[in-house]
Amino acid sequence: MASYHPDDWSYIRVKGMGFIDALGCPHYDSDTDGVKRDQDFQQTVRKHSEVGIAIDNNCAIEVVDNRYRIITSQKGAGAYRLEKQHGEFSVERIEQKKEYAPIASLLQK
Repeated sequence: MASYHPDDWSYIRVKGMGFIDALGCPHYDSDTDGVKRDQDFQQTVRKHSEVGIAIDNNCAIEVVDNRYRIITSQKGAGAYRLEKQHGEFSVERIEQKKEYAPIASLLQK
């Protein structure tokens, strides 16, 4: 089996399901052959200056009627909001609550 090398691929933009206007990254906490996916996605968000939403393995964003909540099946798994704005870059964990929040709030600090 051939080993993974980061020069062999890059992130691409695809139209998703239309829930939010943001870059998305599943498996944010994955590490393949020593290459950390979180670092790759952070570079992508920095490059495109868009909001990014990332989720770890064992985590999901559940959407019901234009509202969302974060659910996990493993302690420590989570979701994150990444943004580059006015030259500043931030990664913030999205709080896990039992109640649903408006999906538009994913795009706001």
